[in-house]
Amino acid sequence: MKTWQRILVVTVLLGIGTFVGFNRLADGERMNRLSMSNLRVIGLGVMMYADDWDSKLPNLSDAQSLKKAVAGNIATDKSKAEIYFVHPKTGIPYQPNSSLSYKELRELKAPSEIAVVYEDAPARDGTRGVLFGDCHVERVNESRWQLLKKTSNIL
Repeated sequence: MKTWQRILVVTVLLGIGTFVGFNRLADGERMNRLSMSNLRVIGLGVMMYADDWDSKLPNLSDAQSLKKAVAGNIATDKSKAEIYFVHPKTGIPYQPNSSLSYKELRELKAPSEIAVVYEDAPARDGTRGVLFGDCHVERVNESRWQLLKKTSNIL
């Protein structure tokens, strides 16, 4: 094989590798965006529940209780709301902060620093999606997550 042919083969292989790598990266970013969108929808459902129940949060003792309490606020047909309560890639349910079950919103001292619902495990990029008490959603790194667990009373 001539030198120019070797260079051509290496260039093609690098191009294929780069394409595959970018596709995997794009897939991870897309899943992170979908997950954040799901958490936003859950947040709206939780706030609608609180509005209906004198500013009290729903039963957050487990993922099933969260879904049961909030699904009706997300979609009129609760079966259509199922997709919002699980991570789009893993299918694992989002986890509620059980220490907040039935608490009144005004009891949250710093709602923007209290995790209400979160992804069960970090994504490939090392971040985890979190819904906060003020209804904002963000991805946090593992060191910030450890602090949030303490301030949010997550065991």
